[in-house]
Amino acid sequence: MAGYRRSLYDPETRGTVHWTRGGEIADPNALMEARLWYRQFQYDVDNPRMEKPPNVFVFSPVNDNPADDNFTNKQPPFEPARAQACVGCPKACRMRLAGGISNESSCEDTIWAALALQGTRKDKQIACDLVQYYGINAFQMRPMLSYIQALHKQGILGPGRKIESNLPMESFGRVEFIHALVKKIANREGIGDALSGGIAWAAEAWGRYKEDTESGLLNLPNWGYSEHYDPRLEVEWSYGSILGERDINEHSFNMSIHHMPSWTKSANIDPVLSAEEAVERISSGVAPYAGDPFMFDYSEGPTGIYSDHRVKTIAWHRHYTRFWLQSVLFCDWVWPRFFTPNSPDKSGPTPEGESRFFNAVTGRNLSFVDGIEIGRKIWNLDRAIWVMQGRHRDMEVLTGYVYNVPTKEPYYLPVYENGAWSYSPCVGRVLDRNRFEEWKTKFYDFEGWNSETGWPERSTLESMGLKKVADTLQNKGRLG
Repeated sequence: MAGYRRSLYDPETRGTVHWTRGGEIADPNALMEARLWYRQFQYDVDNPRMEKPPNVFVFSPVNDNPADDNFTNKQPPFEPARAQACVGCPKACRMRLAGGISNESSCEDTIWAALALQGTRKDKQIACDLVQYYGINAFQMRPMLSYIQALHKQGILGPGRKIESNLPMESFGRVEFIHALVKKIANREGIGDALSGGIAWAAEAWGRYKEDTESGLLNLPNWGYSEHYDPRLEVEWSYGSILGERDINEHSFNMSIHHMPSWTKSANIDPVLSAEEAVERISSGVAPYAGDPFMFDYSEGPTGIYSDHRVKTIAWHRHYTRFWLQSVLFCDWVWPRFFTPNSPDKSGPTPEGESRFFNAVTGRNLSFVDGIEIGRKIWNLDRAIWVMQGRHRDMEVLTGYVYNVPTKEPYYLPVYENGAWSYSPCVGRVLDRNRFEEWKTKFYDFEGWNSETGWPERSTLESMGLKKVADTLQNKGRLG
C-alpha cells in the first residue's frame, strides 16, 4: 500500500495545494483482518444490540447528530447536514452543516456555549466560531464566564470597581457579549489584557487566585487548568493531572466508569454492565496489573481512592496513555475500550486491539505490555524534565476547594462498600488532604521515585536504559 498524492482547492490563493504522504503498510492483509475483527465492537445500525438512548454518545451539543434521514438537522433554522466523525472514529457523533457554521468545533469547543449561552442554536454556533476565529482557548470559556459573572454580581468587577471592566454585562449570556469579550482578549484591551494569559493568571493579577480557588468560586484544581471532571471523585483525572504537567485530557476510564452508568441512568435504562461486572471486565484488561478489581473502587474505604490499588490504577493510566495514546495516537475517546454494548458478549477490543493494529502497520511484534513499558519510560523522561525545571512533591497539591468544598450533584461511579459493588452518586465528597499526601508517598515508592522529593531514583532510570538522564539529574543535584 504505497503513499498517495492528494489535491485540495485553496479558496484564498484560488489555486490548488498538493501534498504527498509517503509510507508503506507493513502487512496490508493483517491490517484488513484487524479492521474486520474490530467491526464486532462497533455500533451496527442495521443490527443494533442496544439502541442508543438520545444523545448518549454525543459530545458536541451545539453541533450534535443530524436527524434520522441524515440530511437535515433537528432544530431550526434548518439546513442540510450530514453526520461526521473525527478521523478514524466509529461514533460519528456530530454533524457537518452545509452553511459551514461551527463545523470545525466539537466537544468542549461547543459544550461551553451550550451551557453558558442563551438564544438559538445558531447563536451558539456563531459564538463557537468567534472563539475559534480569535484563537481563544475554548476550554477557558466556561470558568471564565462564570467567574466574570460571579465577580460582577459581588460588586467587584465593572466600571469604576476594584476590577475595572467595561464589558457589556447587560448582554451576558448572549453572542454579543462573547464577541465583545473575545475581541478584548485578542487585542488585550482593558480587562482583556489580564484575561489574555488565561483565567488563572488574571485571578493572580487581581490578587484573588488563592482566595477564590479555596472557596471554589474559581474551580481550577491543578496547574491553573479548568476543572474537566470532578477532581474529588474521578480521581484518576485529578491525581494524573497534578502528578503531570497539565490537565491530562485522557478519557481511558472516563467513558466506561462514569459516562456509561450516568447516561444510562439519565435515560432510565439498565447500565451496560453492573458495577461488579464493569470493574471485573476493566481490571482484566489492564496488564501487567490485571486481575485487581479494586483498582476501580471509588469509595473512601480501605480498597478505595487512597489505597495501593489506586496506585496501580494511576501508574497504569500514565504508562498506557504515554505510549498507546500520545505516541501511537489511538483515539483518546475510543481507546482503551474494555467493554461495549455492541459486541455479542459485551467485550471490548482492549488489550488485543492496540498491538494488533500497531503491528500490522509497522511490521513490529510489540505486545500490549511492551507498549505499557515504553510508556513508563516516557513518563519517567517527562518526570526528569519537570524535575530539572524545579518540580518537587510539595508542588503537587490540588487547590483548596478540592479539599474544602463538598460535591453537591450526583456523579455515579463504582464503589465497594459493605462487601458489595454498586454505582454510587458520591454526593458530599471532598478529598482528604492528609490521606492524599500519604497516597502520594505510596505512588512515588511504586514508581521508584524518592518519597521526600518526588524525584526519580538512579536505579529506576538505569533499569530503563536512562543512565544519561540519571547522570544529568545528579549533576544538577536533583536525583532521588
